[in-house]
Amino acid sequence: MTMPSLTTLTFAAADGAPLTYHQLGTGRPVVLLHGYVLPALPTWVDTGIAERLAAGGNRVIMPDMRGHGASVPPDGRAYPPDALTSDALALIAHLRLTDYDLGGYSLGARIVARALTLGAAPRRAFIGGTGLEPIVRAAGRGENYRRILSNLGTFEPGTFEAELRAT
Repeated sequence: MTMPSLTTLTFAAADGAPLTYHQLGTGRPVVLLHGYVLPALPTWVDTGIAERLAAGGNRVIMPDMRGHGASVPPDGRAYPPDALTSDALALIAHLRLTDYDLGGYSLGARIVARALTLGAAPRRAFIGGTGLEPIVRAAGRGENYRRILSNLGTFEPGTFEAELRAT
């Protein structure tokens, strides 16, 4: 049996922002929301997670959340309140999903939790992240993120910092 290839599509968010999502496989829909900085493809496809889920009979739907990957609003519009959650709910509505699973990693986990409070009704929801240690010991890490994000495009190719720019 041959696995269907990855497809990339777009839809309009509630405020009209063009957003991108990727799909792999057929069967039961599973919507996966990525974390902060890395968009859908490095999070779900490059790690093999999407392929494993698709091989198990799932239609894996992976949006690039607003401001990530291919979902960067072209006019730099502001983020309205609950923008990322609204975008996830808009994708679910756009695809007319009624029987689906919803999962998220890191920032995506927060979006899943918020979507559930706003009425998302997946059959199953799951969330994950880096664990408690990076949260409890977060002091001092912000400066490193500021350094990286303030100097994108200046790092040596192949370094972690340069790879963040490529995403």
